Amino acid sequence: MSVAIPGQMRDNAPAIPRDEYGARRERAVNAAREAGLDGLLVWSIGGSRLDSFGDVFYLTNHYATESKTYNLRPHWTGFGHAAVVLPVDEEPVLLVHKPDWRDDVVVMEDVRVSADLYTGVADCLQEKGLSEGRLGLVREEYVPLPFHRELSKRFTQLRTEPADDILERMRVVKSPAEIEMMRHASAVSVEVMNAMLDAVAVGRTDGDLAAIGFQVATSLGGTPWDFGMASGPQSDHMWWSRLPAFDTSRPYAPGDLVHPDVYGCVNGYFYDFVRSTVVGGEPSPKQRELMEGSLAVAQFVSASLRPGVRCCDVHSAGLRFAAEHGIGSAQEDGIVGRATLPFFGHGIGLGFEGPWLTFDHETVLEPGMTVAVEICLTADGIGAAHEDTVLVTDGEPEVMTAACKPRWWSQA
Repeated sequence: MSVAIPGQMRDNAPAIPRDEYGARRERAVNAAREAGLDGLLVWSIGGSRLDSFGDVFYLTNHYATESKTYNLRPHWTGFGHAAVVLPVDEEPVLLVHKPDWRDDVVVMEDVRVSADLYTGVADCLQEKGLSEGRLGLVREEYVPLPFHRELSKRFTQLRTEPADDILERMRVVKSPAEIEMMRHASAVSVEVMNAMLDAVAVGRTDGDLAAIGFQVATSLGGTPWDFGMASGPQSDHMWWSRLPAFDTSRPYAPGDLVHPDVYGCVNGYFYDFVRSTVVGGEPSPKQRELMEGSLAVAQFVSASLRPGVRCCDVHSAGLRFAAEHGIGSAQEDGIVGRATLPFFGHGIGLGFEGPWLTFDHETVLEPGMTVAVEICLTADGIGAAHEDTVLVTDGEPEVMTAACKPRWWSQA
């Protein structure tokens, strides 16, 4: 199966200005200083880990293309990892595990290569006066335990503490350049979804749709993370847990409900959205109820994303809307079903991030935040889902995936 690829979209991709990276590092250093820290150690993982690359990429535009591999001394430690050392009173350093890094892409004056990344980072910390005092760890959960043990043994006067919030607060509100990156990534994802759903037909499989999705995404400069799909007898799953994340063997039958979740990134910035459809286009009454219900809640929540509103209040309003319209089974933490999601959406940028539309998240929405509003409803062994990527603005929210039609089924 071949599909037409709009090449102009690939050729006109936006980019982050190089001076923005230095401004980000300066803001991070200032925040560390205000927190009483002597510096930050920012850790990321590359390769196939699209969930773990964002912080180093945000500060330097570096991405480690090799997948994370266990340590093999004396040959390497930290294979597939990268770190940024940000002292409050010294120049920053990017540490990478191999010499084949992109000097035409990375925005950092001091880049050091060490196959033994653990030792290289520790040596750098000592050189920068960070062998004692207070060191903030950004993305502590990614810092390898063996490295942390070595660090604690070597620097007995050093106190490490979590500092994820410093970069999280920065990343949650997008710059004008980042907003353009998000708009572009969303536009690419719309092309992906349109091509996939146009191909839905009797005899096709989830795997056929995924193949089309991969073709379109990669042709447009995207890096697909995956296509989480559940269809037909498994449609009441949001994602049917398996490898691969789509069924390559079962052919679609008339009346099957299909809801692809497409997610990945374009030049580092994420797309993530869902549409539902029925093979043949004519839904049963229950299928229509679930598809229309998930769409209605998603549209209501999207319209509620206004500056000055707390995430928890958006969540509460979404539950009230669902209850008032008899949609799903609402409880405090969300709409209950087999494919329950404990939120009505999540932030999206260089990965899945804040703000979180949960019942207890008190973050106040600001212009420049980008949110994936995500609803899944299941009942009687059937499931439907709807998701859009939304930009919080000074006025009306901007649905960045609106170019993909909301209904792919008959409205008769």
